Amino acid sequence: MHSLVLVWFIGVLPLVYAFRSESIAALSSLLFLVWVGLFIFRGNLFREVIFFSLPVIYLSSGALLFGIGGLHYLKPQFAKIARIVRIIGIKTAMLSVFLLTFKFFSGYVDSYLFRSSRTIEDMPSQLIVSIVLFSLLAIIELVINLFFNPSQSKTNSFESGAALGLIGFTLIFFFFPAGSNIYTVIYNLLFAGLTIFLIYIGYQRSDIKIVNIGIFWFSIFIFAKYFDFFWDLLDRSLFFTAGGLILVLGGIAMERKRRQIKKDFIKLNV
Repeated sequence: MHSLVLVWFIGVLPLVYAFRSESIAALSSLLFLVWVGLFIFRGNLFREVIFFSLPVIYLSSGALLFGIGGLHYLKPQFAKIARIVRIIGIKTAMLSVFLLTFKFFSGYVDSYLFRSSRTIEDMPSQLIVSIVLFSLLAIIELVINLFFNPSQSKTNSFESGAALGLIGFTLIFFFFPAGSNIYTVIYNLLFAGLTIFLIYIGYQRSDIKIVNIGIFWFSIFIFAKYFDFFWDLLDRSLFFTAGGLILVLGGIAMERKRRQIKKDFIKLNV
C-alpha cells in the first residue's frame, strides 16, 4: 500500500512546480504524510512501541515540511507553494505536540493493555532510521533558513530557533525515555508556549491564518486540559456547568480577539 502512495506522490510532485498550484502543493504534502505513516507503521500500528512513537515521527515530518517550505522562498515564484507547505508542516507539528501533552504518549503508562516503558532495542529499525533521517534533514533546512532567511521575514530567527529547539528536545525524549511523567509536564508547558508564540508570530507578520492556528490550538488545549485535570476532581454536574461556562465565555473572548486582530491587519494593509 505504501508503495502505491509513494508512486502517487512522485507523480503529483512535478505538477506542483509546473502549475505552481497551492492545491496541488497541499495534496503532495498530505500524500507525503500518508506515505510516512503507511511505510513506518505498515501492519504494526498497534505494536506498543510503534504506536507510542506516532507523534514523534509526525513531529519530525512536520518540521521537515516546514523547512522545505522555507527553502521554497529562495525562488519568489514559489512563494505561494512555500506558504502552504509551511502551514501544513505547522499544523502537523502542533497536532503531534498536542498528543505528547498526554501521559498516554509522553508519560509512563502501565496497564493490562499498554506499557509505555520502552528502550531503543524494542524499536524497529525503520522507525529509528526514519525519525533520525527526517530530523536531520529538518535541522539542516532550518539552519539554512536561520542563516539565509529565504522568506525575508523579521520573525525568521524566532521561527527557526523554536523549531530547532522542539526537534532537539523531542529527539532527547525519544532516545532517552523516562519512567515518570516529567516529559508530559514539559510538553504541556511547551504546547502552551507554542500556541502563544504562533499568535505572536502571526500578529507580527499580519498573517491571520497563523493567528487562527494559534487561537484554535490554544482553545483545544484549554478544553482538553480541563477534562484531563478536573474530570476526577469535580462533581459531574459542577464539572459540566463550569466547563460550559468556560467554553462559552472563552469562545466569545477568543472570537472577539480574533476579529480585532483581523481588523488591525486590514488597517495595516490599507
